[in-house]
Order: sequence, then C-alpha cells, then structure tokens
Amino acid sequence: PTHLSAFHQRSCYSPFLDQLAQAPFSPTGASALAAMLTRAIARACAPARKLLALDCDNTLWGGAVAELGADGVDLSEPWLATQRKFVAAQQRGMLLALLSRNHERDVRAVLSHRRAEMALREEHLVAVRANWDPKSSNLRALADQLCLSVGSFVFVDDSPAECSEVARAAAARAGAPTVSSQPAGPSAGASVGVVLVP
Repeated sequence: PTHLSAFHQRSCYSPFLDQLAQAPFSPTGASALAAMLTRAIARACAPARKLLALDCDNTLWGGAVAELGADGVDLSEPWLATQRKFVAAQQRGMLLALLSRNHERDVRAVLSHRRAEMALREEHLVAVRANWDPKSSNLRALADQLCLSVGSFVFVDDSPAECSEVARAAAARAGAPTVSSQPAGPSAGASVGVVLVP
C-alpha cells in the first residue's frame, strides 16, 4: 500500500503512450513499477532467514573466554550494544544460537556468571554448540537438531577464517553463499563476517 501511494504520487500516466501503444505508463512510471515488482519478487523468492548462529569471542564479548575466563571477558557498552541488537532480532521472531570454538563449560560460565551484566542471556537462545569441530559441521548438526534448513541460517563470526570455512562448505553443498563484513565490536575498525548460507 505505501509503495502504491508513492507510485501514484509520481507522474506515472502518459496519455500519449496510452493512446499510441496501449502502454499507459510514462518512462518514470514504468521504471518505478519495474523496481517495485523486482523488489517484491526478490522478497518472495529469497529463503526465509530464521536463525542467527552467533560466535561468542570477539563477537558477543571482547576477548577469548578460554584464555581470560568468564570474569575476564569484556562486557563493556559496545559489546552490550551488539548483544542488544541480537536480542531485538530475537524479540522480532528470529531464533538465536551460539556456535563457538570453545569448551561449552566456558561459554556457559559467561552466560551464568555474568548474566546480570549481559543483554543476551541463555533464555534468548535455542541452542549452544561449543566445541572444537568445524563450524560448518556444527551448523549442519544444529539444523538437524532444530529440524531447520541450513539455508535458513545467518552465520555471524568475527573470524575471516571461520567465515571462509563456512562459505566453502556451503558452496560445496548448495551454491555460492553471500558473505559480507559488518561493523561491530568496541572499535570502529572491528567487524564481523556474516554468511548467508544457501
């Protein structure tokens, strides 16, 4: 409806073209209509993203929990702001899971011992997969566990190597994934990789 009102506000009708070619749209109108249809078709054809698979170290908190312990990881405001973005996504219906190359007890220690300081808490999560297996294997196991398609996952990790590993595995299985870098973390130079798994 809002797209249609924007469409009607333009000078979309061409009486000349309507009479000459039975094509009622002006070039501006035809372009606007094509853009609206293209966006609608792309949205309809895109796979529904249902789950954010989140790394922990240097994505949800600063530092490596295996080296610093639960009390040593950084939970300053920039990290909490990142966590709040993921919690907001969860409140809009997105599922959240943790995928970490750590000992599960270390990840759960942060979730339990630092709970009062964190925006993202265990109750926001549908699963925690923390082990030393390749993240692509953990994504497949998580998909099986939750009865979801891996294609409905968005993988978020600060490590280019982990993003590449997931992207290579996804490409070998189903075609080229989308990989992008998004700003995150406490400094302007920090970023996380986002892999849209096909």
